[in-house]
Amino acid sequence: MKHLLLILIVAVVVYAAWNLASPIERRHGARLITRHALRLGAIVAVVLLLLAAAYYLPATGIL
Repeated sequence: MKHLLLILIVAVVVYAAWNLASPIERRHGARLITRHALRLGAIVAVVLLLLAAAYYLPATGIL
């Protein structure tokens, strides 16, 4: 639950910073986001896939 609250707080702060930024900074930020969105989306998808695999696959007896 703490993680959810932390994510919510970060989202509100980022939203407020985005709205308080000047139009030039917003334009530069939008370009940066669109340039890296595919890579970030791929990383998030891989992490979610690994979390799902860790949840559904049984542990191995390596140790």
